Amino acid sequence: MNKTSALVLSIIAVAACSQSYPEPSAPVAPPTRRADPTKAAHHGPLAPLDLSWVSVQMSATHAVLRARIDRRSPTLPPLTLSVTVPPDVRIERGATPVALPATQQTVTEHEFEFSYARIPDGDIQLTVGGTTDAMGVHSQAWFRFGRPEPRGPRPEPSGPPLIIGGRNFGSPVRAASSPAQ
Repeated sequence: MNKTSALVLSIIAVAACSQSYPEPSAPVAPPTRRADPTKAAHHGPLAPLDLSWVSVQMSATHAVLRARIDRRSPTLPPLTLSVTVPPDVRIERGATPVALPATQQTVTEHEFEFSYARIPDGDIQLTVGGTTDAMGVHSQAWFRFGRPEPRGPRPEPSGPPLIIGGRNFGSPVRAASSPAQ
C-alpha cells in the first residue's frame, strides 16, 4: 500500500468515526455483577483474576495488609498465592505460598503482617497464578508504601493540530520507527 492510499484510508476512517449515530431503541440489560465503586468503569472483557492490596493498619515500622483476590471466571484452576518482600521487610504473620483451591467463591482475602525498620524503598509483591494442561492464569499486585505507580515515558506531540471537519484531534505523535516498505 502506498502512502497516498494509506492517507486516504485514514481520512475516511476518521470521517466515519466523527459521524453521529442514533441511540439504540432497545434498553441494554444491566450487568449481572454489581460494580465496585472503588474501581473505574470498564467496558469490554475483564481479566479472569484481579488482585489488590488493602491497607488495614500502617505505621512507620509496621503494616497489616489484606491480599484481595477476585476470581472473575468460574473456570479458573486451583491457584497459588505468594508474597515477595524487599530485603529489609519481614513477614510476621501470614504464610506464603498459600494454595487456593478451585472454588465458586468470587472474592477471597488473606491477611499479612509486615515489620521493617523504616519505610522500605522496594515494594511488596503479591502474585497469584495457576495452570492446567489447557490453560493458565497469572496476576500480580504491588504495595508501594504510598509511592505513585511507576510510569514509562510519555510520547511528545509534534507538529500542528490535526483538524478534520471542524474537530480538533490534537497534535500528532511521531511513531518510534516507521515500518519497512
